[in-house]
Amino acid sequence: MKWTTRYIDSLPDSAFAYVAPGGHRDRTGRAVPRALRMLPYKNRRGGIDPDHVRNALARFDQTRIPQSARARVLGRLRAAARAVGIDAGKKKSARAGARGDFLATDSKRRMGAHAAAHPAPMALAATMRALAPIFPAASGATLRKMAAAYHRSQG
Repeated sequence: MKWTTRYIDSLPDSAFAYVAPGGHRDRTGRAVPRALRMLPYKNRRGGIDPDHVRNALARFDQTRIPQSARARVLGRLRAAARAVGIDAGKKKSARAGARGDFLATDSKRRMGAHAAAHPAPMALAATMRALAPIFPAASGATLRKMAAAYHRSQG
């Protein structure tokens, strides 16, 4: 089942890996605004959804979860991954730090050899965004080539 925005909004807070402090609770006890709830990985009945666990782990580094809660949230997601048979081991990329955490099963099996050749797609996208104002007439494909060349030269 594809999770729609309406379905995700109807989930209890316990279905999310992290619920930021602040806001208030509605009459059903869910956080308002809904944007305080991040990384849904359980369905409405509380069961762990494997596809959404993979997605939450893949998006973990893109969230604005405070440093004080990151280890707890990542541990919760890894435990959920193990519970449904997903290898969510910790592996470091060439760039040290939190960005080295990724789903081992997704790197080659789901994305093919492309993932191995491009270990940091988010870094590539960030470089493209940085280049866009400098070269406003450049097309997306040109920016992508420039960013890829930059990253090849760096490592």
